Amino acid sequence: MRGPQPRSRGTRWVGETLRDIRFAGRQFVKRRGPSFTILVTLAAALGLNATVFAVANAVALHPFRFPHLERLVLVTETQPDNPDATMRFTSLPNLLEWRARTRTVRPLSAFELRDVELGGRPDPQRLR
Repeated sequence: MRGPQPRSRGTRWVGETLRDIRFAGRQFVKRRGPSFTILVTLAAALGLNATVFAVANAVALHPFRFPHLERLVLVTETQPDNPDATMRFTSLPNLLEWRARTRTVRPLSAFELRDVELGGRPDPQRLR
């Protein structure tokens, strides 16, 4: 009787891995129900993991793609009769005047938050 052949230590794991893969394939064919359940669960877990990482990467690791993010500020107006109330909007003439007069905030831009409707006439969806 012939025993196991001596192999190089660095390549033995390749043969063992191939043998394990063949064994797993045979078991998958023998027990299709549990194997299918395990395969679907594994695929769902990998998809969920990729999704959570993508969201965490976008939100926590790279929240904004602005150069010099530490210099980003929000400029608002207040009402003369109620200085504690901050207005959430400004007029275009005020913005243009701020751009002309300010030397500390460069460049000065504006944005507007608004609801829009997406879709056709029967069932439009409101996006915020």
